[in-house]
Amino acid sequence: MTFTPTEKQIEAAAKALWEQARSAEYNAFCETVSLSHGRPKTMWQKRLRATWLAQHCLPPRLLRIKRVLLITISDIYEDDVEGRDRTVTVCGLRLRWPFPVVAMLNSSAAIVFGCPVYGGKKRRWVKSVHRVFTRISDAKYWVLNRAHPRYRFHVVNTGLAPGYHDYDDRILHAAMALLGGYIKDMGGIEGIDRFNAELRDSPDPHAPEGVQDAQADRQSEAAQIWRWWTVERQADKKRKNEMLHLLYGDGRVSWVPTDNPHLNEMKFTPFDGDEIAMNEEFRRLERKIDDDEQTMLHRLIDIRQSLWT
Repeated sequence: MTFTPTEKQIEAAAKALWEQARSAEYNAFCETVSLSHGRPKTMWQKRLRATWLAQHCLPPRLLRIKRVLLITISDIYEDDVEGRDRTVTVCGLRLRWPFPVVAMLNSSAAIVFGCPVYGGKKRRWVKSVHRVFTRISDAKYWVLNRAHPRYRFHVVNTGLAPGYHDYDDRILHAAMALLGGYIKDMGGIEGIDRFNAELRDSPDPHAPEGVQDAQADRQSEAAQIWRWWTVERQADKKRKNEMLHLLYGDGRVSWVPTDNPHLNEMKFTPFDGDEIAMNEEFRRLERKIDDDEQTMLHRLIDIRQSLWT
């Protein structure tokens, strides 16, 4: 079991070490957090070591000044999400931050210091600030979209093993990988079920008639396709592989010499008894998997326009 200390425990350990002599102190510190030659391995060991170094690298007077002037600001610059609580923490006192500096930069509803950028006569400085932060945001996402896996929306991880895969397999796995990402963003199957329950049990009175029911139907369809892909198809593939090894495994094929010393003839042992029925089941299951993949891929394309978050 991994032990993860709280911030107070980390501070308490650092303060206890502060009371000792410097040479003996670091040895005790290493022994306390189980460091090998003073090298941290786990995240909390790194944090504790950083706390220790900060305590000893700063004189007590500067350390007190640092604590007094400590100010933490959350989300003063938010360019894509609006509505989250923003706060300013000064010496442990948490105050509400009234608005993001900028929000929704690439939208017609863009805001700078609480002022809408578009609509009506606006001061020139509002658009100037908006233009500066837009360039910063564009540069930020230019890097993230190319370097950070979470932001590489133009790349699809199919989940296929390294090696050659034909186009039909790549199309199928890419589509299902995107569906899996959508299901994950929605909170899994349970999240979709809760969302559907809200749509059906607490409909929006201002929504056009039938729109929310249709959306719930498409969400249920997405959940059904994902269940097939992760449960039913996996079970079919497992059964198919088991029969494949039994029917075409070791001993089924043999090689015998021919009159030509450079050629051998392949001999296939015919099926017998229960193997005949198993082979027929194997062929039926093989066709079923192919038909299901084609059908489910069509069903997924039919609800494609509803898969947005």
